[in-house]
Amino acid sequence: MNNNDAEIYTKSIKSKRKDRELVFDLNMNNGQLDITENDGVNRKCISLSFTDAVRLKKLLNQNIE
Repeated sequence: MNNNDAEIYTKSIKSKRKDRELVFDLNMNNGQLDITENDGVNRKCISLSFTDAVRLKKLLNQNIE
């Protein structure tokens, strides 16, 4: 399979600090979520499996007391 066949959904979010951007790429073919922070100089990336991404979403949706 080539990259043109990949089903990828991308969401970009501008940070409150205008010099930063977060990009969320969900690759439906390998079930992986890639989160990239880019400040124009440095680029940090973390990749999560689909299972870990679901766990992260549940944690973020919990009420923190």
